[in-house]
Amino acid sequence: TLFRSFGVAAPIQEEVIFRGLLQTTLSNDLATTRLSASARQALPVALVAVLFAAVHLEVGPVTALFALILGIVAGESRRWTASLLPAILAHAIFNAAGLYGV
Repeated sequence: TLFRSFGVAAPIQEEVIFRGLLQTTLSNDLATTRLSASARQALPVALVAVLFAAVHLEVGPVTALFALILGIVAGESRRWTASLLPAILAHAIFNAAGLYGV
C-alpha cells in the first residue's frame, strides 16, 4: 500500500542513508579537524539536511523546504540520541501528515 512504502519503508531507507551513513561519516571525518566543537557537531547535521532537501527538490520547493526542516530535526535527534529510531519515527510522522493532509 501507499502508506507502507511512503510511511514506513521510505523513512527507514532514507534515514539509514542520510543520518546513518552520511551524517555519521561526515561527523567522523570532522572529528579530527581544527573546527570548534560546536561546528563539528552542527556542520554534519546542516550539510546532510541541505542534501536531503536538495534530493526532494524534484517534488517541489515546498516539499524541499519541509524536507530541510525534517532533515534538521532528524539530524539533531540522531546526534543527541546516537540512534536512528527517533529520526525514523519523526520521518514517518512527517510523511504520514503529508499523506493524510494533516
